[in-house]
Amino acid sequence: MYQIHPIFHAKLLKPAMRNDLERFLMREPTRSGPVFENNDGGGDNYEVEYIRDHRDMAQGREYYIHWKGWPSSDDEWIHEDDMDSPDLIVEYLSSKPTRTPRLRTRGRRGARAECDSGGSRSHPNNP
Repeated sequence: MYQIHPIFHAKLLKPAMRNDLERFLMREPTRSGPVFENNDGGGDNYEVEYIRDHRDMAQGREYYIHWKGWPSSDDEWIHEDDMDSPDLIVEYLSSKPTRTPRLRTRGRRGARAECDSGGSRSHPNNP
């Protein structure tokens, strides 16, 4: 059975055309998101609405954030050092339940050792 790969020559590409608002009334033109003034007054800064998730990386913790006024498709992972809102981090971490560490067993042998320590059966080498 043959498989066709979606490969085509670059000569077949055409330049993108802008939406004609008179012909396509239902299509809304793309808009830029809201920009908020930086705390020091010297640049653009985007406001974080809430934190959705977090992950621990080798370089530190990252937070999956939702930008205020932007769709959820623009959510992204931001390193904790790049976050300007420590109050949101504290609020997010306080809403998460504390994790209890799980005890690890080493497969079946570890499970068998725990069962054997109960006293019902003893190992032949260990009376």
